[in-house]
Amino acid sequence: MRAIEDIIRYVVFPIPVIDLDEGKVHTNLDQYVPFTKVLKRYLKFRTENKDHPNPSLDKFRLRMGNSPVREDILEKLLTSFAVESSIKELDLSFLEPHLTLVHCGGLSFQALVNVKSLTSLSLDYVNLKDDVTRTSGGILAPSSKTISLKCMLLPSSEFLHELVSSCPSIENLLVTSCDVQFTTKSRAGLRVSSIWISEIAVFSDVYVSECEHLESVILGSECPTVRLDLTVCGNLKYINICTDSITEIVIDRCKDCLEATIDARYLLRFQFNGFNAMKCTNGRRSFCNIQ
Repeated sequence: MRAIEDIIRYVVFPIPVIDLDEGKVHTNLDQYVPFTKVLKRYLKFRTENKDHPNPSLDKFRLRMGNSPVREDILEKLLTSFAVESSIKELDLSFLEPHLTLVHCGGLSFQALVNVKSLTSLSLDYVNLKDDVTRTSGGILAPSSKTISLKCMLLPSSEFLHELVSSCPSIENLLVTSCDVQFTTKSRAGLRVSSIWISEIAVFSDVYVSECEHLESVILGSECPTVRLDLTVCGNLKYINICTDSITEIVIDRCKDCLEATIDARYLLRFQFNGFNAMKCTNGRRSFCNIQ
């Protein structure tokens, strides 16, 4: 675990990165106290240092077991980051829920999206509250280019669609081991160059439409039924599908030449529409059972 002296060293010798890692799993509540004190001290430094502006912070990385008190501290830190508009990368990772000794209500998603300067957001085992105040066509994260969500229970089936659709600069989306029905339908002009979806627990289809900058899609999953539908993605160059459960792939009005790696034992339908030419090389098995 990073000691309190590390934070003091940050105060004296400003650096653009703060990395706080609690380390091992705790077996009783008393073991939470020391690291919670570290968080409180850092929050105090950021919020009570009124005479001198806080040093510019490029990246904040936090690994810890979660608790209601810590969630409250973290939300206040996010408010501080939002006011300063300097932090570019935010990397938050909590312990697995079954390893946490106390129940937590969830981190405010509104507090996250208020940090408008973010270009990269990574969340691992972070439980979110869907408390964002949205306006029609509103932009939640204007600068975010990379978003990574791992091992999370997402607030709603529309969460990813709303998130991606309100991030006009997004280029890379990574979703791993998240429990949600995934349906992404983007606005025209949305800048997404890479979508990587792996081990999503519950979803019936992946639908990506009108992503003009989308270049690659990687999909791996153990879910029982999967449909992949890519429509009007004119810059799509590469797809990698590796799952025995996917049954249908539809690629409509995309790039004329596409490199595809597909390992799908039970694929029943594979449809190309709008291609000038289709070439299949180095196939591992025939498509005799595919419509």
